[in-house]
Amino acid sequence: MNLTNRFYCTINTFGMNGIEFPIFYSAKIGIRFDIGDSSEVDVYSKKHTVNPLYIEHCLNRATEIMNSLSNQPDILAIQLYYSDDKRLKRDIKKVLSVTKLAEPHEIDKSKIILDDKQIDTAVLLWDLSKIDFSKEDILKEIIISDLGGEYLLTASVFWVWSNKKIMFHLCDDRGADLVACEKSAIKDIYTKHNKWILECDREKIKEVFEN
Repeated sequence: MNLTNRFYCTINTFGMNGIEFPIFYSAKIGIRFDIGDSSEVDVYSKKHTVNPLYIEHCLNRATEIMNSLSNQPDILAIQLYYSDDKRLKRDIKKVLSVTKLAEPHEIDKSKIILDDKQIDTAVLLWDLSKIDFSKEDILKEIIISDLGGEYLLTASVFWVWSNKKIMFHLCDDRGADLVACEKSAIKDIYTKHNKWILECDREKIKEVFEN
């Protein structure tokens, strides 16, 4: 099975036909986390610049959630929207420059309906067992994508454990979704990081994991 098929077969196990937003509401089993929680650390410094302590705070949470899983993800996917091949080529170059990733192993192009319009999308796919990469560097770039960083990484990056049927979707500094095929796969994380769950979705998540 090629990388593209492994990726979409994994997504199908969540009850999704493809990448559907928001991931948490599209999947049958999931947890939604508050990554930033600005009540603990201010987003901006007194000089009105992004507070580096806030970035570190977000990165610590995202990294700890991922590290709570028993092994490392085996697939990385980044979704891009584009108007023509020239634009896509330019955007891929930007993504590779920021993330320091090698060329994607596969690119899946398709047409999707978004806001009642048909648009072109490309999913860049990497087999993480075959490349060197810095998970922390990529997570940090996703976090700052909404704070003056590379906007192409906002809500577009997906970490997949294809064997365990788990996917982690860090949108940016504001939140992250962790979804799975079976609740037993992420029940320990629900317990361990319960205090980080977004309050607006807490009751919905509690119904899944405590009933």
